[in-house]
Amino acid sequence: MQDIFSNGFGDTLLRFAICVLVNWAIVHFLYFKKSKRQDFYFTFMVISVAIYFLVYLMMGMDRGKATMGVGLGLFGIFSIMRYRTDSMPVREMTYLFVVICLSVVHAMADSLGIDVNGRLIGTPVMELVVIDVITMLAITLLERTLKMETSKLVQYDRIELIKPEKRKELIADLELRLGIAVTDVKVGAIDFLRDMAVLRVYYTANGTEADEHTYSGKGKNVWRNRLQAKYKLGNLFRPYANVETYMSNGWDKIRYAVGTELRLNKQHAFDIKYMYQHPFGQDDTDGNRHILGLGYTYKF
Repeated sequence: MQDIFSNGFGDTLLRFAICVLVNWAIVHFLYFKKSKRQDFYFTFMVISVAIYFLVYLMMGMDRGKATMGVGLGLFGIFSIMRYRTDSMPVREMTYLFVVICLSVVHAMADSLGIDVNGRLIGTPVMELVVIDVITMLAITLLERTLKMETSKLVQYDRIELIKPEKRKELIADLELRLGIAVTDVKVGAIDFLRDMAVLRVYYTANGTEADEHTYSGKGKNVWRNRLQAKYKLGNLFRPYANVETYMSNGWDKIRYAVGTELRLNKQHAFDIKYMYQHPFGQDDTDGNRHILGLGYTYKF
């Protein structure tokens, strides 16, 4: 009778627990403390879990296929993240990269064992702990020593205040009209015909001001993530399942989908799927929806 779990699965669960704990500490105490963005909090933690098991299962392939499989898998990890209109803020992108890297490192670590010569092989847990501690210390040091300063472009109408001798009056006027603590102002394009100047205003964000560039309504910037698993069932069917999240200034909605591709030949293919949509954002008027989809693809 075969064992339910493979050898070394206990070590895998231990590394997974350490990975999730470290990523949670980084996201909760270092990232979320300043940003207060629950949508990215959710994204970081779910991606951490998903990538860990994805890389772990890929490393379980034959050694000849593992390197290529992990490479293609990591490429697919980044390709599922699609951005609309505005790019992801640099700080969020950095934390996302840290979470992904730590998940990959913990998943690719070998289980401890002894070879035929009696030597210890594998990755000791303490090595992973040291890597985690160094990463957390580096992030903590940078977060505490560097101020979170952001900027925005402003079309300014009081062009007489852009003179160097009236800099204090300019900063005071901007703080009064924008309601932010201005740290620096740089003058860009100047239009004397319309008495207008473009200013780049630098200010200290308090966690919520950094995301004022997003707007509600149909023209809002939406960040979409989709994670999909597909299986080749013979030469005809390609069943799949995916989950897709929609986020702007919060978590708007989530879609679950199951379906299959029906490939008749190299040119003709059908796609049949069922989707369930559940909204979370207050400005989302779509509501709960059950969606049936039917697609057809023709390749020249």
